[in-house]
Amino acid sequence: MAKDDLSGNPFYLLFHQAPVGYLVLDNIGLIRGANETFCRMVDQERDQLIGRSLAEYVSGVERGIFLARYRALFRNPAGQNLETFIQSARRSTFYAHLQGVRINTLLPCWQVDNRSLLLLAVTDLTEHKRAEERLRLAATVFETSTESIMITDSHGIIKAVNGAFTKTMGYELREIIGQNPRIFKSGRMPTEYYARLWRTLIEVGYWEGEIWNRRKNGKIYQEWLTITAVQDSEGQNVEYVAIFSDITRRRLSTEEIYYQAHYDSLTRLPNRNLLLERLGQAIQQNEREPRKFALLFIDLDHFKKVNETLGLIAGDRLLQETAQRLFGCVRISDTVARQMGDEFAVLLWDIERSTDAAQAAAKILAALDQPFDLDDQSAHVSASIGITLFPDDGWERAQLFRNADLAMHRAKEAGRNTFQFFEPAMTEAVLARRTLE
Repeated sequence: MAKDDLSGNPFYLLFHQAPVGYLVLDNIGLIRGANETFCRMVDQERDQLIGRSLAEYVSGVERGIFLARYRALFRNPAGQNLETFIQSARRSTFYAHLQGVRINTLLPCWQVDNRSLLLLAVTDLTEHKRAEERLRLAATVFETSTESIMITDSHGIIKAVNGAFTKTMGYELREIIGQNPRIFKSGRMPTEYYARLWRTLIEVGYWEGEIWNRRKNGKIYQEWLTITAVQDSEGQNVEYVAIFSDITRRRLSTEEIYYQAHYDSLTRLPNRNLLLERLGQAIQQNEREPRKFALLFIDLDHFKKVNETLGLIAGDRLLQETAQRLFGCVRISDTVARQMGDEFAVLLWDIERSTDAAQAAAKILAALDQPFDLDDQSAHVSASIGITLFPDDGWERAQLFRNADLAMHRAKEAGRNTFQFFEPAMTEAVLARRTLE
């Protein structure tokens, strides 16, 4: 490789002991020399490398590109670098940075056939490349996230925000950078709340909870805030990353789900589920503070004829009007519910005597006995009402429901447009009929 013995030359020692991979290449890319570091990189002995083309170690599709660029690098190495994938004998691949210098500029005596050689430094950039990819990925996530993200320094001064943040808050980027997050304060949160937040963040390095913020347009909204401290090598907090999730929509969605499960969509009255829930609450409250209440089941008489003669839309209008009339017959503390079809219920809370329930039932009968004006068409229905009293007739929800239902059917049997109180004999009559069946 050389005209003279270079084993004692400082360059020779540096070449072989360097922590960076070094190769000596000729003008066509044949390996004329390799140090120990490069040998380890490709899992080869030095004598296995000498005389082979470096292109053999370049991975797959990169090979042709490498050869073309190598020729240019050899002709004029100054200021030129190559990056490519090198494959070891064990088929593992690493991302390499290649930087060359003509040896005749360092050691004019190191030549082959009067041709100068190229000293090539090979640096494994795999981890660096992975770090770049992670940074690119993090930047992509930062910018494309649908959640608002804010980064501050250790003093809370805003360094960066993503697009979702500016969109949510209504600020331009230039209006936010360099500001303190207190510009978003809504005024709803007490000072001590923020003090506890910062104490936890400094001591633990993490905080999450609900917070109210204010947009640029003045609108206040609720968010779920997560703050994580970023620490340096000495464990000191140098940055804080805050992620804001608008829980207003989530809360509205939760409320919508609750509404659909507990309210009737046509009349907007509580449904059977909510009626059962409130009945249970009334029974529990009675244990703390004894109160009498009444449960009324109401079934519209002749409603089927309205649907058949005037149509389903007219029937729906009649049910909506029925709900409004029932509201007008009871107190605000009472519950009016639609159970199913043309069946309604009323929970009369805190009555003194059974006559209070009778008066309410009579008022309901009178209200429902009036004609219904349904888009230039008139309809007439009446109602059959069954009444059961707590605690006189029972202590269980199911029992009270059964009692009211039995009394309602007795009212129908009595000719409709009337009400009946539950009596134990009604249960006995049902049991007797079942025995006969």
